[in-house]
Amino acid sequence: MNIKCGTCSQVLSVSAGMSGKQVKCPKCMSVLVVPAFGQPASPPQASPSPGSPAPARTPQSPKPATPAGNLIVSCSQCASKMSVKPLDRPAIAKCPKCQSNVTIPAAKPQPGPNAPVFAPVPSPPPAGFDPFSSPTPGLAPATGAMDFDALNLPTGAIPGGATSPAMGANPYAGGNPYAGTGKAAKGSGGGFMRWVASHLWVTAITVFNVAILISCIFYPLILVVAAVSIPVGLVIIGLLFIPRQHLVQKFWDKVGAQAAGAGAGTIVLVCMGVAFKLMSRLSRNDKLDFSGFTNPANVGALIGSLVGFAVMFSLALWLWKIFGIARLSAGGYLAFGSLLFSSVLYGAIKNENLGDPFDRSHRPGFPSSEYSGAFGPGPEMAPSRNRPSARPPGFPSGAEASTFNVASDQVIRMTLLHRVDADIESVRDQLIKQLDDADYQMVRRGTSTNLILKTTMDPKALAEKIDFGKVLAVSERLRTIHVRVD
Repeated sequence: MNIKCGTCSQVLSVSAGMSGKQVKCPKCMSVLVVPAFGQPASPPQASPSPGSPAPARTPQSPKPATPAGNLIVSCSQCASKMSVKPLDRPAIAKCPKCQSNVTIPAAKPQPGPNAPVFAPVPSPPPAGFDPFSSPTPGLAPATGAMDFDALNLPTGAIPGGATSPAMGANPYAGGNPYAGTGKAAKGSGGGFMRWVASHLWVTAITVFNVAILISCIFYPLILVVAAVSIPVGLVIIGLLFIPRQHLVQKFWDKVGAQAAGAGAGTIVLVCMGVAFKLMSRLSRNDKLDFSGFTNPANVGALIGSLVGFAVMFSLALWLWKIFGIARLSAGGYLAFGSLLFSSVLYGAIKNENLGDPFDRSHRPGFPSSEYSGAFGPGPEMAPSRNRPSARPPGFPSGAEASTFNVASDQVIRMTLLHRVDADIESVRDQLIKQLDDADYQMVRRGTSTNLILKTTMDPKALAEKIDFGKVLAVSERLRTIHVRVD
């Protein structure tokens, strides 16, 4: 049968065997007494006839003096009674005797003098009904009532049998009903795994951030990701532990739809103001070119972007409605964080394998005794894929191709460091023009170009004329120049 809490109007479903026993409301935590099953309503008293004398009234014992408007509440632990002033919302107070928490119900509006009073009519319970058959022990709210997922009572919170305490007595006199369900019980019987199974989002966020911290030991670049992911993860974990439905309900009851409508109207006005300001700025700018909007491809791309944004926004709202804002935030955090972490980790590993560009690709290889080649013997002067295999007219071939058949003090060996897509040919032409069309050889490999110039000019004098990049090093003894091309 269903009973109604007199404090918060919560509807509870109990079995017929609970008649005359005490139960606790899962919403306001107040103690209720289940009425007898099938108890008829009290018959109304017959009104006296006009001519009959008034019935004699039996004297009643005086009630203890209570301040006007106060409520009498009982402590569920020590059965002490206290007089409190009702508030407009439920509150928690300390019992002056045992210092346990006592719930003070909110003040209820008093019915009018002509309001009818109806006796509760119990309804028969359904066949096979068991109030303790839910996966979580305790009383479950009736169908249609709000479930805050944290208000269910553990097994043993409702005493049963002939040992049930009387009204006003301690319902927990037989022992602590919460024993074995708190932190002490989590250390035995797979309690940790049960906690992990019931907190999957929190566990996933924790494991993700631990993996980031471990990766920072090997790749310090990932500290940038950790500086962002850890604070955001802590905020989302906090949201997962907050009773959001209860807070949203209280906020909506307090603020109401009027404030929500006012906020939406304010947002619309702000958007209109920003759009008006932007249009006025655009109308005063003569350098703007809107010819791109005449291209159907550009217009289609713009419309596709707007449609994609609308679809993603609608999908986010739909997921919010199904899973809640906290779980939706946790899922988006893990997806975006995993993508960012993977990208940074890939870049860090690739950068670690490549090493220093100067040590990897631009290590000097010039001999100190006899100049047998411009950049070392053999394959260093092999034809490159980035230039024709045929040499310019007048160039020697064979083993002496890199020496021009002259001494080493009559050539300058230049190393150019540049991007892959740099226009090195224009740089070469600029150098040759400054040297009065001197003979040259050039070998280009990726981001490095080796240029041999046949000239007796001093390397420092040539370095001072370079304006297409930054001179990194000049050697007069080896007659070499290293330049980073801008």
